[in-house]
Amino acid sequence: MKICIDRQFCEVLKEKLADYVNRTARTPDGKYHVSELLNPRFAYFQRIKGSPSYPDRAWMFLPGVAFHELLQKIMGRDFAEKQVGLEDIVGTVDMVGAMFSEIKTSRKYTIPIDPEPHYVEQFEKYLSIAGQLFGWIIVIYFVAGRKWDGSKPSKLEIVTWKVTMTAEEQEKVRQDLISRRDMLMAAEEEENHEQLPLCWEFMCASVYKGKVDEICPHYDECRPQGRYPLKFIIRASDEKYNTKQRAIEAKL
Repeated sequence: MKICIDRQFCEVLKEKLADYVNRTARTPDGKYHVSELLNPRFAYFQRIKGSPSYPDRAWMFLPGVAFHELLQKIMGRDFAEKQVGLEDIVGTVDMVGAMFSEIKTSRKYTIPIDPEPHYVEQFEKYLSIAGQLFGWIIVIYFVAGRKWDGSKPSKLEIVTWKVTMTAEEQEKVRQDLISRRDMLMAAEEEENHEQLPLCWEFMCASVYKGKVDEICPHYDECRPQGRYPLKFIIRASDEKYNTKQRAIEAKL
């Protein structure tokens, strides 16, 4: 018996998977999407320049696409997604059965008490546009429990958080969305991105062990205040890591 790694077949599979993920990406439709208003500077450059997204983004999204499809297949594809709108602002909500939800995947091996703030920020926009007072954030941690030294194996965990809002809170969110839409429209007309709020921090660059792992293709032109040059992002990442390590050591 002979066994060897077949890199050629591997590349074929990887190409097919990447093509599938890229086909699920949104095509321009003249609308302002919630994801754009959450990261308006990235949206500005994409709209003005039509530049591609991160080259390897398909691989980052692959686990999410796979788990989305599996969960929606199990719970029923008739309710898989629902588009909600406010004027020319739209968002696509995940529906798990008849439950208004947002499905996320995370590579974190520790499960937090609360969902990531950007998960909540995105989901509150969907709830507010739809006038839905409650819904669920579902996060699939597919390497939960993993230890960096290999002393503990990974296992999959699913955590759900119920999010409830008031009508007053939702009205504020709707007004913020409209304001952001107006700012993005004005920035496009004036070709000036500096008036726009910053994107989520990880959209600028991701840092791993003090080194930049991935960077936004528009970073050098955007020059986000407080995050440019890269040494500021690296320093902030190191501070977060050290704070986390001190908290872990305090529990030992």
